[in-house]
Amino acid sequence: MNNFYGFCTPIPTIDGAKLATMIGTNQTFAVQVFAHWCGHCTEASPLIQQASCALVDIPFFKMDADGDLGPLNVESLPSLILFKGGVESGRIEGLQEDAATYVKLMGLLIAGQPLPPEYTEDDGDE
Repeated sequence: MNNFYGFCTPIPTIDGAKLATMIGTNQTFAVQVFAHWCGHCTEASPLIQQASCALVDIPFFKMDADGDLGPLNVESLPSLILFKGGVESGRIEGLQEDAATYVKLMGLLIAGQPLPPEYTEDDGDE
């Protein structure tokens, strides 16, 4: 697990091929999509790291948006995507205010609940 006696290990980086393999296992896991040039991604990384330490039952991984994303379609950075049972079950897009917010939102996604409107980037203007 990610948290062992108070020590939290760094989130490992994977590529598209590894993601495709993991999706095939039908396990629950989260993927942080980031880019080195993305300022909000830089701010979000330590917050998502802290959230991963709190959500010890969910493995976290990260993927570089400039690399091979495999089956992912990502339009907003940073993104934190939850997979359950071999399919994407939800995503948190954009920078959130703190680690507790990431934990709260991931908890909703894990429970199969939608994110509150204030945490979605869909503003209804289409």
